[in-house]
Amino acid sequence: MAKDLRQDAIVERRNLIIDGTLNDPEKALRLSRDLKAAGYEVDVRVLAVNERTSHRQVTQRLEEDLADTSGDTIPRDVPDDIQKEAYKGMPSAVAAVEASGFADRVRVYNRQDPDQPLYDSRDPQNPPGLTAEATILAERNREMTPVEKAQHAQGWDKVINATETRLTDEDVRRRPSPEELHRNHMKRELAHGELRLDPTASELFDRDRPEEPEPSPERFGREVEGCRRALGEARLASDYDPEAAVRCKPLQARMDVHAERAARDPSLLNGISNQSLRRDIEKRATEMPQSKTAQMDAPDERRQDYARKVADCYAALAESRRSRDYDPAAQAVFKARSKELEGHVAEAARDPRLLDGVADARTRRDLETRIGQEKAASVPEL
Repeated sequence: MAKDLRQDAIVERRNLIIDGTLNDPEKALRLSRDLKAAGYEVDVRVLAVNERTSHRQVTQRLEEDLADTSGDTIPRDVPDDIQKEAYKGMPSAVAAVEASGFADRVRVYNRQDPDQPLYDSRDPQNPPGLTAEATILAERNREMTPVEKAQHAQGWDKVINATETRLTDEDVRRRPSPEELHRNHMKRELAHGELRLDPTASELFDRDRPEEPEPSPERFGREVEGCRRALGEARLASDYDPEAAVRCKPLQARMDVHAERAARDPSLLNGISNQSLRRDIEKRATEMPQSKTAQMDAPDERRQDYARKVADCYAALAESRRSRDYDPAAQAVFKARSKELEGHVAEAARDPRLLDGVADARTRRDLETRIGQEKAASVPEL
């Protein structure tokens, strides 16, 4: 039906907006070629996000559709394998269309600045060889900013709240399956584990988070079970998958958070049906120092974390700067890291104490100069 409507619109010479995943190079080439042959100016716009954010947004959209009881919305449940296939295929499809010449213009955006493209094929300042594909991959692979980590955790909170609400839906067909519930809890646990390993992201999340009561023992049990499953999967895959090994640390940190909560309210343990898991949480809770909830000096931890991220950013900028004139991938990395550096400068402008953790004098001077320039630019002209 959609193809028939599109063909009718082409025959009638109407303007077209075609929304799709652009995951198949052959189909993308065929469509752009047919539109070009029909006399259209073809403008391709794509959104670059990392895979975990993409998956969470698809899941969040499904929960929003399920919550709409007006009858006007048809919930779209996209299986994980279909999501992964579409996500994996998009960069090569965009590359094929751009290389073919059937597209008059190709632009790449991210969610942080939807009005300003990361890449525009018509930009005369593009270095030779820079492509949309390289820009997409660089944006996908960069580390999340503290703001993005906080937003990611908030998004999974919304998903879980909606999924838990459906447990008591009068229509049994709308209730989540046990596997769906566990899968969503696993994703949320990882998001919160990563959040708590970044003091700045954690502070942002806590500042904007509304006060919420402690969960029921039943929900606490599902959260702990989700964390256990995610940690188990990561450990099993860590021998051959470096990314899985990285996931173990935030999930371990998340297990400690659950132990802290159980130490404050032992009744939560009644929601854990797996006896082995319950004993593990009880053991963690009893071994935890009384001052654990107060933890270490948060300002010092923030400064150390800031210094680490800044050092990593400057190192990546220096490495990509050397080859950006002839390496499109390096140019894309340089552009993404430059954007990241803007965030670090803005963060230190809000809290200059963060600079105390930057040991390299040259890096600190550069940051101070950039902060001064940013403040000067923000002063309105009289």
